Amino acid sequence: MSIRPTSRRSRWILSSRLTSKPLPEVETVPASDLTEEQRQAVEQAAGPLLVLAGAGTGKTRVIAGRVAHLIQEREVPPEAILALTFSRKAAGEMAERLERRLGGAALNLTVTTFHGFCSRLLQDEALAIGLSPRLRMLDRLQSWIFFRSLLPELKLKFHPVPTDPEGVIDAFLRFIGRAKDELIGPDAYAAFAAGLKDPEERQRAEEVARVYRTYQDRLERARCMDFGDLVFRAVEALRRDSALLRRLQERYRQVLIDEFQDTNVAQIELVRFLAGSGGGLCAVGDDDQAIYRFRGASFASFLLLKHAYPELRTIRLTRNFRSTVPILAAAEALIRNNEDRYDPEKRLWTDADSKQPVEVVACADAETEAGEVLRRLIELKRSGALAFGWGAAAVL
Repeated sequence: MSIRPTSRRSRWILSSRLTSKPLPEVETVPASDLTEEQRQAVEQAAGPLLVLAGAGTGKTRVIAGRVAHLIQEREVPPEAILALTFSRKAAGEMAERLERRLGGAALNLTVTTFHGFCSRLLQDEALAIGLSPRLRMLDRLQSWIFFRSLLPELKLKFHPVPTDPEGVIDAFLRFIGRAKDELIGPDAYAAFAAGLKDPEERQRAEEVARVYRTYQDRLERARCMDFGDLVFRAVEALRRDSALLRRLQERYRQVLIDEFQDTNVAQIELVRFLAGSGGGLCAVGDDDQAIYRFRGASFASFLLLKHAYPELRTIRLTRNFRSTVPILAAAEALIRNNEDRYDPEKRLWTDADSKQPVEVVACADAETEAGEVLRRLIELKRSGALAFGWGAAAVL
């Protein structure tokens, strides 16, 4: 049994567009339209490669250009290319851009999320890796209800359940999810808890370990998995099954990771397994844009990648096409105060100058802030600045 070329969703993303309407005219981007930095990122032959792409520097164009270059210039079969990203929205946007660049060839690419890829892997290989072929995936609400049903048997001492148990359940599920993101299973956490010196701290941690173990055992007994299990179980399977790992590495000769700053330990380990020696690995991200720290993502992802691949080559995209000089200067003044940066020397630049300074408006509360935003939007509309309607304005 082998993994299918794409997840159901990514297959739908690509095939529905390519079969439900005439193929669009293939978009060509001459090399002369790329900056020197972008061209290097597109044409760099061998990995492992890290592209540090600051905001507005043409990251999506580079990814699409690199895939097109691999297929058209280096004759890599589309089915040998795996592109992973963090969100469904990002996967959809990448698929659209690749469709415009490649036309029908895009149908054979694997463009999906980390969790979508792992879900398909676990379903296709269930019997081979000792899982039930009828595994049921629980969403967050279903996981909450499932955990709630376990409360009577848990008999918590150090984490008492109040009349409304919502907070306790949320806390345990957050902990278990983060543990799986860090590839820490019930046994590993139990060993950690047992080694704590302080008696009370040890007892509290041992209770958490018991809850984690009970929850995981009940999930397996019910033939269920939660969201955190997807990447965790996939990594476990690749670690144990060398034949499966070899098949995937032979299939996917090129592995591209988008939004790399959003990856956590489990996802990086998955990348390491799939990419092998790293000859076909290209990771694209920006250490200043990590927004999923609650899922274990941080600038440390870049350090882990460098540790896994000491020969990692880094190309920086520094020209910003989106903002003006005052906006970049203000952003730089803020971000330089962040000590948790992989590349603190990175500086973005632009030739889009503007005399209009960045304005900071302080409001007393959220209601006042909303009123001020509305007032300014109406003012812009009346002045004709929103010539294309309300869609020309963005509120972040």
